[in-house]
Amino acid sequence: MSNKIKITTTPPKGMKPIDVCRACAKLCRPYMKQKFMGPIYYANFMGILDEKCVLFALEKNEIVGFLQWKRYKRDKELLLLNKLAVRTDYLKNGIGTKLMNQFLEKYTENKLIHLGVSKDNSVAISFYEKFGFRKSQSPKNDKVLEMIKLSPKFERFYDL
Repeated sequence: MSNKIKITTTPPKGMKPIDVCRACAKLCRPYMKQKFMGPIYYANFMGILDEKCVLFALEKNEIVGFLQWKRYKRDKELLLLNKLAVRTDYLKNGIGTKLMNQFLEKYTENKLIHLGVSKDNSVAISFYEKFGFRKSQSPKNDKVLEMIKLSPKFERFYDL
C-alpha cells in the first residue's frame, strides 16, 4: 500500500459503471448487515454516479474507498451523506479523513448535511463528530443515530 491515494470524482479509467457499483458495494459489505446488494442498490448508485455525487479514493486505478452523497431535489441546501467506506486493509491510513475533508471543502458550502449511523458504531460516530457533526435530538429509528452538520449560514437557526 502506497501513499499515492488520489481523491477524485472520476471512476477508474476503463471501468464500466456497473463494475464501479459492484466495487463500491463490495467495500460496503464488511460494514453492512445486508450482504446482498440488489438491483435497487445498483440503480440508486448508478443515478448518483450520473449526478457526480461520489468521491473515489483510488490507488493504481483501483477503488480503495468512496464517499457518496445525495442532493435533495426540493431543497438544494440539504445533502444526505449516504455512504462512506474504505477497504478494510486500508483502514487507519487517513483515507476516510481525506474523503471527508474534500467533500466538506468542495461540496458543502451553505448546506445542511444529514446522515444516519448505527447507534452501535461508536467508531463512526466519533469519526463524524471529529468533523463537526452533531447528534440530532429527533430519532426516527431506535437503531439509527441521526447526525447533522450545519454550515454557518444555518447555525443560528437551529437549536440542537
